[in-house]
Amino acid sequence: MNYRREIDGLRAIAVSAVVAFHMHLPFGDTIFLSGGYVGVDVFFVISGYLIATQIIRWQSAGEFSLGRFYDRRLRRILPALFVMLIVCLPIGWVLLLPEQFAQLARAEVSSVLPVSNFLFWREAGYFAEPTETNPLIHMWSLAVEEQFYLFFPVLAIAFASRRWAMVGAVLVLAAASLLLAEWGAEAAPSAAFYLLPFRAWELMAGASLAYLETIRERRTEGLSAGFAVSAGIALLAWSVIAFDQETRHPGFATLVPILGACLVVWFGGHNFGSALLKTSPLVFIGWVSYSLYLWHQPIFVFARLSSVNALDPFDYAQLTGLSVAVATASWVWVEQRFRKVERIGRRLFCGTVSGAAGVILAGSIAIVAAAGFPTRLPPLVREAAAVTKQERLLEKDGRVCFGREFEDRCSFRPAAGLDSWILIGDSHASMYAPALNEALEREAKPFELLAYSGCLYAPGFTRVPDAGCGRHNTRVREYLLSIHPATVVVAGRYAGYITGERFDNKEGGKESGGRIPMVPVDGSFEDEADRAAQVSLGITHAIQELVDYGHRVVLIYPTPEVGWNVVSTLAKIAPKSKVLLERWIETGGITTSLQVFSERNREAYAVLDAVTGSNVVRVYPEKALCGTRIPERCVAHTDDSVFYSDDDHLTRSGVDQVVGPLLPVIAGHS
Repeated sequence: MNYRREIDGLRAIAVSAVVAFHMHLPFGDTIFLSGGYVGVDVFFVISGYLIATQIIRWQSAGEFSLGRFYDRRLRRILPALFVMLIVCLPIGWVLLLPEQFAQLARAEVSSVLPVSNFLFWREAGYFAEPTETNPLIHMWSLAVEEQFYLFFPVLAIAFASRRWAMVGAVLVLAAASLLLAEWGAEAAPSAAFYLLPFRAWELMAGASLAYLETIRERRTEGLSAGFAVSAGIALLAWSVIAFDQETRHPGFATLVPILGACLVVWFGGHNFGSALLKTSPLVFIGWVSYSLYLWHQPIFVFARLSSVNALDPFDYAQLTGLSVAVATASWVWVEQRFRKVERIGRRLFCGTVSGAAGVILAGSIAIVAAAGFPTRLPPLVREAAAVTKQERLLEKDGRVCFGREFEDRCSFRPAAGLDSWILIGDSHASMYAPALNEALEREAKPFELLAYSGCLYAPGFTRVPDAGCGRHNTRVREYLLSIHPATVVVAGRYAGYITGERFDNKEGGKESGGRIPMVPVDGSFEDEADRAAQVSLGITHAIQELVDYGHRVVLIYPTPEVGWNVVSTLAKIAPKSKVLLERWIETGGITTSLQVFSERNREAYAVLDAVTGSNVVRVYPEKALCGTRIPERCVAHTDDSVFYSDDDHLTRSGVDQVVGPLLPVIAGHS
């Protein structure tokens, strides 16, 4: 196969899109280049094309064998991968919390095997480590490719003498995989994203081009070819800009970037459309694209985990430069050396990669067995690390009572009028559930948890694009207005849903992620101000309706947000100096401005204050957490106890600070 510079240029576009996407820079209601993840899909097309082309060339020359194929693939993939994996382990020892370190170790093992796509598929969901803090989340795509290499050469051997039959088999398998992906994008999105059967069509698309090329010559010159390549680049650019996390992917929508990549691969050559792709800077990035793909994510993640404040575009510009430098070194000193049999023979190669794999597996298994070695951390950080999201959740019959729609709610003990307690709201409601249930159980009083993740109680409104939130609120309302009056506890992250904005403490701690607004179910609002006004009025009316019905309503006002992830921030300070950590804690540690909290929640307080009635009980978390140790500051921990499990959810210790005023109510003394 003749060298094609434009394919390296296409690689450069693909890896640049992925790198930009993994910066997770806020951009309006989404993130910068929110569809950058399609760069992986482009890589799949390129890999399918190049692998099939190589097999065809070897078969035509009578030189193909599975041994030769896998030797070539392993030399291409393993050396650079293993170097990156080995380097991540000592950095993880310094920077990661025990569970994060154990998660890294599990990812290392799965990357060596390679089954990391199965690992991340199994771990996907509310409690999965977010991609911003997972150094090896990108390894799933490498696992998909390696799994593809297990069956595709066998298919090529089976149809070695029947090219048209091979084209037909590839197209049929690709069509079946595409249909499966479209179904899975809705019915099983996590599996569709991570697993080969849902992704094989993308690799097959590239492979089909290679087989068609043996039957029909590509047109690589002239205006039509140039326009075709330009159209392909335009489709890729549009996908990177227009796609986001809500796009049904992979599925029919993914045909757009796949078609774009196929146009470039098929028509690329001596034409004006390919000129940009052949420029030296893009070709160079294409050369180092594999190592750049390997290294950029751990570099980004470890930088985030070592910085107390959120990284800005200038930080990411520097980190990208570092990633390119490390990738270049990896390409020169690792990739190029191991690819050539004359430099490193098979025996030396096998011994080297086997030894590296042994080191990675042994170290990772030890880390998992030791639960991430928590003893390496100072006592307070160790306690903070032991705090997990699971701690704040109630379970029944072995299942977590959180994030469920109404029909799957958790009920404890038979209902009995006002002595029945029902907790409604979002995750800021569910974090109170274990403490409330224990207190109510002591009094033999009924308790139901109707919390739904990311969904404030506001019938007629929902979280975009979660239609389940709207359905849940409707069913909860119907239920609450059909039973005997009870005690209904209402809690939620009001300011986030009203303003749509995540928290910024104005001191460097800014919560990551896109906007989180509630919207009318029917979408009827004129602008942002009208939407916020409708949400505010809707919350007041919804709660007032419960009061007027006869329920005793306990309003838990907003919980102070922190901006910094309390647990990981404590861990970030610890490696720098234990003395610094101790002095920092003595002077207050992680605190935030009471004034900033008050300004952010002014509208939320007005909404809740507008609810009237003698059967309303009001609880103010800021009275327990703000101004108690330091004037005008809200504390996130003491010298021996941590109040937050992340940047806005309370631990059991934090909850215990807040629920004190409710205990007399539960006991029937108020």
